[in-house]
Amino acid sequence: MTSDKYNITIVQPQPTITTNDITATAGSTISLNATINAGTEPVNTGKVVFKINGKTVKDANGKVIYAKVVNGMAIIDSYTIPSSYKAKEYTITATYISSDIKIEDIKTLNI
Repeated sequence: MTSDKYNITIVQPQPTITTNDITATAGSTISLNATINAGTEPVNTGKVVFKINGKTVKDANGKVIYAKVVNGMAIIDSYTIPSSYKAKEYTITATYISSDIKIEDIKTLNI
């Protein structure tokens, strides 16, 4: 009996990140959410950092807020929009960071 040797290459799907547009008022509390999947499977590693108009979202003490990815979701439950924000459109950027990849999704924050 004989057999041939075959090289099998398994291609892992690349993660994707999805967020939503948000409408809120200055001084209100919002939830920042991102969904991260690799193909149809939820991702369970890495973290997501959110930026508004290029400035990283921080807590009241000036510390960067990030959300760990669990079951394909990264959630910052209660972020208070600064009361200094004027009524206009802002850009929200969600950046997924893991040991080997960095991807972004950009949406709009309407105040």
